[in-house]
Amino acid sequence: MGHLIQPQQGLFYPQQMQHHSSNAPVLNLNDLGKGVPLSSVLALWPLYIVKFKASRTDLFYLTNLSLDIWVGDLVIVEADRGKDLGTIINNSITLKEVEAFEREQREWVTYGDGSPLSPGGQQGSKKEINPKMIYGKAQPQDRQYALFFQVLLISDF
Repeated sequence: MGHLIQPQQGLFYPQQMQHHSSNAPVLNLNDLGKGVPLSSVLALWPLYIVKFKASRTDLFYLTNLSLDIWVGDLVIVEADRGKDLGTIINNSITLKEVEAFEREQREWVTYGDGSPLSPGGQQGSKKEINPKMIYGKAQPQDRQYALFFQVLLISDF
């Protein structure tokens, strides 16, 4: 049997990654991974689509405007049980595009087959888009620990 790793602990998620601007929403632990209502996202915060394992995608915002984040960058993001590691696949989406997408999805649910799409374009059950926060770019040690964690999971089978 393999070792149990707590991904929220240790170097995998360094504390120095948690740079927030003063106008960023303050999240309660119970709210982790739920995101914020689209109406709470400031127009000056850039939006990104992040891809995870199994090609799952979701919408994220960045409050630290000093970070340069590009397509292909690995980032640490807000997740249900703490933080997660994903890859930026779109760094040019606008708030207006997301709002239009959300309107289309409401119409689709009303007139279509009732199966809304996720912000990344996949079938999903989400009716409201609640972007989550990007904490920062993944550092080299984050990538090493992510690889180590994947190797441990594979070796446990």
